[in-house]
Amino acid sequence: MTKSSMMTILGRAHNIARISRETGIPSDELLGMVKEAKARKFPNPCTRLLKGGLDLAKKFKVSLLSKSGERTISQTTPVLIVGAGIAGLTAAYRLTQAGVPVNAIEASNRVGGRIRTRQKALGTPFAVELGGEFIYTEHIYLRSLIEELGLDLVDLQAVDENLETQETYLFEGRKVSLVEITTDFAPIAEQINRDFEAIANFKDYTTKIPAAVELDNISIAEYLDQIPQTTPAIRQLVKAAYETYYGLNMEEQSSLNLIYIIGNQVGKFGII
Repeated sequence: MTKSSMMTILGRAHNIARISRETGIPSDELLGMVKEAKARKFPNPCTRLLKGGLDLAKKFKVSLLSKSGERTISQTTPVLIVGAGIAGLTAAYRLTQAGVPVNAIEASNRVGGRIRTRQKALGTPFAVELGGEFIYTEHIYLRSLIEELGLDLVDLQAVDENLETQETYLFEGRKVSLVEITTDFAPIAEQINRDFEAIANFKDYTTKIPAAVELDNISIAEYLDQIPQTTPAIRQLVKAAYETYYGLNMEEQSSLNLIYIIGNQVGKFGII
C-alpha cells in the first residue's frame, strides 16, 4: 500500500463517518451507494492523481549537460548546492539555465534523493517506486517542469476507468473491510472534528490559543490513547500512514498533525 493510499483511506473513513453522522445513513449503506456510483461511472469528485515518470534525476543530468554551453557564464565562482535531491537538482538546473555555474554535493552515492525507481523489482519485469510516486493535479509547477523535461505522466483514474477493482486491507493476517475501518474510525473522527472546531482560529505558532498549545504538546499516540474506542487495527493504520508519510514516529508527532490533515480535508478526500 502506498503512502498516499493510507492517508486517503483515513480521509475517506473520516468523510464517510461525518456524512453518516449528518444524514443518519449507516456507513455500510453509504459505501454501497459509493460502489453503485462507481459502477454507473458517475463523475468522480476526487482530485485526480497523476503518476509521473520518476527518472527525473537522469533527465536533469542530461539537461544540465546539454544546456551548460548555451549561455555565457556571468559568474566565475560556482554556487554550492548541498544535496542532489529534487530541490537541489532543480536549483542546479535553473541556475545553469541562467548562466550561473554550480557545484552540487550529495552525501549518498546517487542523485535523486527520494525519487528512486527499482527496475525489475523482485525478479519481475515491473518497476517499483521506492520513493515519491504520486503527483496531484494541482501541483502545477512540478507538472510544468515534467512537461519541460519531456517526461510522461500517467493518469491513474483514466488507466483504471474500465477495471473492476477491489481494495483489500490486512491486519495481523486478518482481512479488514473498509466498512470496519470506517466504523472503527468514527469515534476518532468525531473527536478530531470537535478539536478542529475548537482551534478554528489557529494559524501558526504565533496564534496564542490555549487549546492549540495543549494539543500541540500531545503526540498522535497519546491522542489515540485518550480515545477509548481506538482499536488496534485503526491505531496501526494511523501509525503506518503518518510514520511513512512524515518519516517520524507518531510518538514524536504533534497531534495537530492528525487533527489538521484529517480535519481540514472535509470534502477533499472524497468518498469514492
